[in-house]
Amino acid sequence: MKKRKKKTAATTPTAKKGSPALSVCLIVKNEERYIEQCLRSVETVADEIVIVDTGSTDRTVALARKYTDRIYFHPWQDSFSAARNHYLAYARGEWIFQIDADEELVREDIPLVRRVLSEPDIDAVAVQIVSYARQRQVRGAHYVERIFRNNGVIHYEGRVHNRLVGIRNSRLAPIRLLHYGYDNTAGDAEKKFQRTEGLLRLDLADDPRNPYTHHYLSCSYLSREMYEPALTHGREALSLAAAAGNDDVIFLWTRYNVALAYYRLKNLPRARETALQSLARFPDHLDSHFIMIVICFDTQNWRELVHHGDCYLRLVKELEENPARFGRLASCSLNDAWNIHVLIGIAHYELGDKTRAEDSFARAEATAPEPFLAVRAIGIFFARKGMKDRARHYLGKAHRIDPDEETVRNLLAGLGDPDRPARDKEPKISACMIVKDEEAFLENCLQSIQDWVDEIIVVDTGSRDKTVEIAQRFTDRVYFHPWQNSFSVARNQAMSYATGDWILTIDADEELLAGSGALLRQAVREAGDADAVYCNVISIFSGGKKQARHNSERLLRNNGVIHYEGRVHNRVVGVQRPKMSRVELMHYGYNVEEKKSQEKFLRTVSLLKEQIQEAPENPMPHHYLGTSYLARGMYRESLGESRQAIELAEQGDHTDVIYLTTHHNAALASFELGDRQGARDYSLRALRKYPDHLDSIYMLAVLAAEEKNWRELLKYGRRYLELRDLFETHPDRAGVVLNSSIREGWRIHSLLGHAHHARKEFPLMAEHYRTAVAAADDKWRCLLHIAIHHLDCSQDMETASRYLDLAHREAPDEPAVWFVLAKWHHRRGDQEGERTSLVRLFELGTDDAAMLNRLADLSLAAGDPDTAARALDALIKTCPDDYNTLCKLGELKRRQHDPAGAIEVFGRAVAVNPAPALPWLNLGEISLQLGDLQNAETFFERVLTLEARPIQALLSLCEIELRKGRLEGFIDRCDRLLAALGLPRSRTINSCDDLTALVEEIRAALPASEGYAAATSAILSLLPK
Repeated sequence: MKKRKKKTAATTPTAKKGSPALSVCLIVKNEERYIEQCLRSVETVADEIVIVDTGSTDRTVALARKYTDRIYFHPWQDSFSAARNHYLAYARGEWIFQIDADEELVREDIPLVRRVLSEPDIDAVAVQIVSYARQRQVRGAHYVERIFRNNGVIHYEGRVHNRLVGIRNSRLAPIRLLHYGYDNTAGDAEKKFQRTEGLLRLDLADDPRNPYTHHYLSCSYLSREMYEPALTHGREALSLAAAAGNDDVIFLWTRYNVALAYYRLKNLPRARETALQSLARFPDHLDSHFIMIVICFDTQNWRELVHHGDCYLRLVKELEENPARFGRLASCSLNDAWNIHVLIGIAHYELGDKTRAEDSFARAEATAPEPFLAVRAIGIFFARKGMKDRARHYLGKAHRIDPDEETVRNLLAGLGDPDRPARDKEPKISACMIVKDEEAFLENCLQSIQDWVDEIIVVDTGSRDKTVEIAQRFTDRVYFHPWQNSFSVARNQAMSYATGDWILTIDADEELLAGSGALLRQAVREAGDADAVYCNVISIFSGGKKQARHNSERLLRNNGVIHYEGRVHNRVVGVQRPKMSRVELMHYGYNVEEKKSQEKFLRTVSLLKEQIQEAPENPMPHHYLGTSYLARGMYRESLGESRQAIELAEQGDHTDVIYLTTHHNAALASFELGDRQGARDYSLRALRKYPDHLDSIYMLAVLAAEEKNWRELLKYGRRYLELRDLFETHPDRAGVVLNSSIREGWRIHSLLGHAHHARKEFPLMAEHYRTAVAAADDKWRCLLHIAIHHLDCSQDMETASRYLDLAHREAPDEPAVWFVLAKWHHRRGDQEGERTSLVRLFELGTDDAAMLNRLADLSLAAGDPDTAARALDALIKTCPDDYNTLCKLGELKRRQHDPAGAIEVFGRAVAVNPAPALPWLNLGEISLQLGDLQNAETFFERVLTLEARPIQALLSLCEIELRKGRLEGFIDRCDRLLAALGLPRSRTINSCDDLTALVEEIRAALPASEGYAAATSAILSLLPK
């Protein structure tokens, strides 16, 4: 057997041929599991191996001696940096290569190590750390400096997750270290966590405001699935980094931690917002795309899932081919590509593209570390969809790989849903709904509940579409009742057919959200003596851009007492002991096309007015009528009904929290009508009744921003964000209060950014703006909102320009962006830039009158009459009777030598407004140019009746008199000219020379004008000689 030659102690290590000497250094303690694998990987590249042992009690030292005799012993001092700095003192090489015992150098990358040592202008090299965890099922990667000059300056700091200090010029190299330290047994992982947390706590005691310590604490807690503390420290790290203006990319990793913690805590909106923040800063952030994928899967947002999935797979490929492009950015989800293929396949299947779905499934099977994982996941999906053939295909593959796996065996046996609870002994749930022409929504609704209720009862009140056909695919309990102008009557009819212990009231335009089915069953199992259970209803409106939440009694005990009352917006009566739950329903009924929305509005208003006639003292129908008017932008009507509801509620001592919403409706209507004080008063009145009323706090934040009361804005904005986070994470904590502004977080963040800008707290401003953009559904709109504020309010043109440029990149064809660009150029006095923006706005189809007028003026000034003409023609189509536009267009047509067009346009101008002289004068001049002396004379005569000093018209009439050979008429016109110019009128005309002298005198008295000069020249040329 060939004996291994170990690295021996020497005064100075001998360098490999042609390169500087390299000392491979590591600290160890009880590393017998990995150390030989590590040392074997570096022995051929090292000139010496230096090891510092901090107290091993296993075979670590014995195994290390096979490779080196440079082993030193130092007691553990609760600091990794202290231990690492010890081996720096022993190293003799020109370069240090730091490696941990649970890492190994990839064999193919050994030549690269020697190559980078020869580069003269660097003092450190960052290598890629590829980390494995959970039996190597999850892989992450990031770059960190591990090779550096042994110059006595570079050293370590920090107790744990230590970092190198003193580096001046570093470069990245495609050298890989495989790290297995996270792939531990449960016991080892717990010990490592306890040690790491303890050291980080010591670091935190030394410097509580160090964002890096909070970041690594979030990592540690996340690794142990301790999501609340992971979230707390992650958010604190981001806050501290933002306050310090620290843009280190490590905090993208922190955002991933925060997003993942939110996701695990079931707060999907905040997880989504956080992930989008990261993508706004770094669109190629792999882990944020991963978070978005799982969120989209849970919310069944299939198209967005495909988008983020494609981005994720592209980035995985780029990261593997060119890792240096991503710099020091950490990537924690690299080994999930196969799972992403599965999810993309499911999304394609749900979108109806079976070909792409099967292609994605095949890729998942090919890329999974174990094909069993992929085919099992795909098989479960098809089983749950009821696609028996496809389910058998994939589950059969899985069963052949692992015949003993229980889930696969159970599914193959019955192709049932293994997660569906056994309900033989549970209380039964009857889902009850009323429908009429609901084919657009009904199928999705019934699919969402079919696995979680025991019977479905549908009462149809007169459908003429495919509603009944759809319903009968899910249930045979479909009943028909004529519509009786009352939702309560119809609901009570549906309830009368229920045989279950509990009734779930759900509308056809609602869905039971993923994950809520099990919560629904849990709610009835654990109901105790409760007779009703609140569900959280999430309503989507404004094209999906806005969202409201409230808790509603939807799960009712079928006891013969509980029933509905009220024609519309009916309410539950008879409940004595309600309890909260975290069951969620998504309501899409407000997010419909305009025609259907108008029909719904008219029907609702009619029923509410009938209800008011029947019970005029009841505030409830006034409240709902005010809500209906508000939704249609009828603010005065809404304010009137809301006031009436508030007065009646106070007179009757009604305490229903719904009247908080009435106050908010009144505040919103007052705000839209320009009554800020009224909006403030209604909001403050609501807060006196309920201090945590999110919508009123939101309104007060908006009002504070309008008035530039930055202190108030910070107060209400921060309170809004605290409550929003609470209500999104724990919707049951909101009680039965409607929160219609819960999706307005992006707007509040942008307003808080304005406040911090005004206070010159620019890092905080930037952080709030980033958060706002990340959370906004339309990023360009948010960016434009920020730009407009700085353009119109703060007058910070540089900041306005920066965010306007971002908005333009995000939405290059959005007219609103070009409008603000034009405004920005106008403020800077850049007329050509303004004109270019208006031209683009015009090309995009904008027909705003002010914009077209301005474009015409700027184009004329720039010598571009064609663009001016197109703008004015468009303006005439929009405003055919606008006098000023007609005059402007007529003058332009004269410039373009289009006399017929000019006469037509000026004719329309005098028809619209015959009083001004200008169009008549133009008509006369054009007619004179065309030789139409009769019409010219008529037009000029009209000018004489409209102007006090009609000099141009008199000059033209003089010319007409001469052309017609009427010398006496010519002298009469000259007499009027003398009077208009204030010249002596008593003259004796004896000869043609006298006429010439008279005209010359008149010309001399005229103001300098091209028109006057041309007219007098024409007259002189026509005088008899």
